Amino acid sequence: MYQHMKQTRNSGFTLIELLVVIAIIGILATIVTVSFRGIQADARDTKRQAEVRGVGTAMELYYRDNGKYPEAAAELGGEVPAAVKTNLEKSFPDFPMDPQTTGSCGGDY
Repeated sequence: MYQHMKQTRNSGFTLIELLVVIAIIGILATIVTVSFRGIQADARDTKRQAEVRGVGTAMELYYRDNGKYPEAAAELGGEVPAAVKTNLEKSFPDFPMDPQTTGSCGGDY
């Protein structure tokens, strides 16, 4: 008679246990994603700082080769003359491009 009263327990996880594990995995995934975005932003900032330093170096090399700094594009009607571009590209072959305007070196970059 007591044999029928014994409860048999199946091995496995309960629904509550599974929900707790899924919630923990979700929280960890969110933390990793947020920290990864911060790392990406820091990398972009570091790259931009290096590009600004490189542009300064290119301007100094241009000055050394030509005895003057290039004129501002705004003073020339918004377009940089081809000779200035050629000299700058010679001094700084990896001139940074504006990511907002599909790779041109114009705009406010």
